[in-house]
Amino acid sequence: MSLSTKEKRKASRDATQERRKTQTLKVRELKIVSSSISTTQQDRLDKMFLEAKWLRNTIIATGITQYKASNTVQVKLPDGTIENRELTTLPAHVKQTTLATLKENLKTLSTLKKKGKRVGRIGYSSRVNTLEFPTGDVKVVGNKAQIPKLGWVRVRGAKQLGVEIANARLVRRASGYYLLVTSLTKTEEESIGPKLEPLGLDFGIKTHITVSDGRAWSSVVKEPESLKRLQRKLNRQTKHSNNYKKTLDKINRAYERLSNKKSEAANQFVATLKQHELIVFQDENLAGWKQTRGFGRTVHHSAMGRVKAK
Repeated sequence: MSLSTKEKRKASRDATQERRKTQTLKVRELKIVSSSISTTQQDRLDKMFLEAKWLRNTIIATGITQYKASNTVQVKLPDGTIENRELTTLPAHVKQTTLATLKENLKTLSTLKKKGKRVGRIGYSSRVNTLEFPTGDVKVVGNKAQIPKLGWVRVRGAKQLGVEIANARLVRRASGYYLLVTSLTKTEEESIGPKLEPLGLDFGIKTHITVSDGRAWSSVVKEPESLKRLQRKLNRQTKHSNNYKKTLDKINRAYERLSNKKSEAANQFVATLKQHELIVFQDENLAGWKQTRGFGRTVHHSAMGRVKAK
């Protein structure tokens, strides 16, 4: 006896839910090998991110709830005039996720406003660096990934993916292009071995984290002098000129390296804490500490926030 369409969908949904019980969602970062990107693909990448910016700004200008899907967007030129342009490269699913994301943002702001929070408006973007792809759009086979409207490119880090791929994000950074893939891995059984005794953490300024067993941990990643020189150079250049953009890319790469150093320091410290059964600490307002005179720079250069988040 053949099943109806409704019954098939229910059976597929039930099978997926049963499979998810033994799986864990993890986001893996794949680096796209720049040498594998052809000139044509590079042009398409640039056009995709540009069209994503056009679309986002058009939706905001029209009204997020009033916007109706269209391949035509309105672009404001430097002289202030509005020009209609066609979307020729941006994948259809990315258009849908762009609108869906803005609607979710609007809904979140509305909820916060009802709770008495002060909220602003969703502003226009001068640059879009993330493209959202729904489940099934991006395929990874071996050390290659297939991206809609772009084709196959080589990636590094594909071995860390799980048994199944969910959604993916194409991210543009100063150091290159990345695929942030949400993959499903089989849930690992916890080791039966004994855990170490519980620990307490105390966050501070002089010593960033003091552990109840007597250990003290601090990590300071300061901005190098070369970065400060680049920032001064940027202030002297004509805004949006080619040299301005080159200097800005160098600054972004420097900040990305600083961020990676902070994450590495936090990962190493957190790895030692995972051996313990329980970790207890006060929910300190570290963001508020940054506003405190005399402490702000110290907190900014530390990795306390990353340790707390992890």
